[in-house]
Amino acid sequence: MIKLNRPECPNPAALTRGVYNDPTNKTSLRAASFGKCMYCEADVIANTPYDIEHIKPKSVFPELEFEWSNLGYACPKCNREYKKSHFDENLINPYDEDPKTHLQFFGSMSLPVGDSEKADITADIVGLNRPELLLKRTEKLASLRKTVRLYKGMEVGGQKDAIKEQLLEEALPDKEFSLLVKCYLKYEGIE
Repeated sequence: MIKLNRPECPNPAALTRGVYNDPTNKTSLRAASFGKCMYCEADVIANTPYDIEHIKPKSVFPELEFEWSNLGYACPKCNREYKKSHFDENLINPYDEDPKTHLQFFGSMSLPVGDSEKADITADIVGLNRPELLLKRTEKLASLRKTVRLYKGMEVGGQKDAIKEQLLEEALPDKEFSLLVKCYLKYEGIE
């Protein structure tokens, strides 16, 4: 989960008409989350429909159903299978705060920074440590470890700099599991 910047609503008339999943608005929210789920940071899979997520569930907060500030872009696993209509005021909203002040990774596991209750609550509500995410993150880490070993075994020079640049690019916000990658590279002393 990374900090996201909410764009201006491109089609507020759709919300006024009672359409929260307007294609133009959905595309805008997708772009704001770099095509990843706002919670788990998994990339959009071509054949998987992503959801317009109501951060505060519309079943509990019907007055916010068409409120742009309550909408986000989420995968069906986070939204439909885990979060459903659960809500807690401590759920991390990546549009309002930077998740890295609460979440970190140790290996493929999402863990709280310090005693962050928000991290624990968010991980539980959206399933940040569900088995398939742990597996995908473990695969990502295995690939990174190989590149880091190669990088650390090289002499100083242009090729080593190029590999470091490649590693740092994997931590950019548009990459899958970018917070995981940042945490791992920091652990390895690559920043």
